[in-house]
Amino acid sequence: MDEGAAAAPAASPFTQFLDKMKHPTCSNLVKMIRNFTKEFAASEPDAQESERVIAFLDDLERSLAGHALWKTAGEEELENAREGLEKYLMTKTFTRAFNPTPAERTEDEQFSSKCKRLASFIGPDHLDIPQKYRREKAWSMAQAELVKINNYKAPRDKLICILNCCKVVNIHLVHLSKEDDENGSPPGADDFLPVFILVILRAQVPFLLANVNYIRRYRHPDRMVSEAAYHFTNLQSAAGFLQICAGKDFTIDDALYDDTMGVVEANSDLISMLGAASGADGGAWAESEETTHVLDDGNIETWLPEDAASSSTPAAAATSGGSSSSSSAPAEEVRIGGVLIEEGAADGSGSHSASSGAEGMALKFADRDIGDLRVGEVAELLTEHKRLAAAYRALRGRQ
Repeated sequence: MDEGAAAAPAASPFTQFLDKMKHPTCSNLVKMIRNFTKEFAASEPDAQESERVIAFLDDLERSLAGHALWKTAGEEELENAREGLEKYLMTKTFTRAFNPTPAERTEDEQFSSKCKRLASFIGPDHLDIPQKYRREKAWSMAQAELVKINNYKAPRDKLICILNCCKVVNIHLVHLSKEDDENGSPPGADDFLPVFILVILRAQVPFLLANVNYIRRYRHPDRMVSEAAYHFTNLQSAAGFLQICAGKDFTIDDALYDDTMGVVEANSDLISMLGAASGADGGAWAESEETTHVLDDGNIETWLPEDAASSSTPAAAATSGGSSSSSSAPAEEVRIGGVLIEEGAADGSGSHSASSGAEGMALKFADRDIGDLRVGEVAELLTEHKRLAAAYRALRGRQ
């Protein structure tokens, strides 16, 4: 081997754990896990299922501690083995364990819908974020870290995504605070939480509440400590706020908040209806092979490798509607309930019409994204939506 050749990277703790599990003397441990996962997958969901998983993990850890391969291991190696057991087991049981009840699924859908509506008009002003922290481009990395939560199956890996997101927020808060005043007081919790709430709104993470419940249930309670657990509490607090928040909780007139939320919801329903009619699909979850850990200085180190979410995982919800037509594109036909809606005027004007016989209707907002909506246009958009809804009902009545 050449002296200048780079040394092969050391195997991760999880890879080392898996290598040991392949040893013939571990066949009983592997058999225990295989039998449990089969029984767990076949069982009916109940309130105690997470307790059964934790109890089984405790049994596995006791068996592992007394095993010949780990009998002389130090505390660090034993802790890595415990983490490896949890990761290995939860990867095998993920499809069954990460399966919210119908009530939780409804709650998650309502939460996602509300967050989409809030994200369309709530900004730093409404959360009283100080001017020195209003650099939303700085939060894109934090959003990207939080979105990764759906790439992983193990509770600890999901916690690392939350930890990374919060560390990025803290790093930027400290940097921006020093940039504003070198001798000023460091940012505190009152500075962190509003920015974190804005990051959550902008990230639009699918199944966020389901992830919170999954971590809460299946992360071993003995290891729900340290900084990751603290930031998990921050996520629970922020999500709880967004679930119950109203106009009075933001710096905005209550009536304007209610009106804007109503208009955005109506416009979102229309976009969803058009998307369903055209066969729009949110796509599958992205795949990744490893988690990373953000250090306090902002650098990133590789964390435990992780099996990516499988294709059987529920598809992530799209964060935006369909694409708009260019002026040179020919008209496209989209049908809603069998009624033809023409998209894109042939003359390139960009106007849209919904026709029935000789009647037509110009739609000013048809090519606009929800995020482009201005408060001053709320009343006009609501009027247009009502006209379109009335025309749609009339068209359906003629079928």
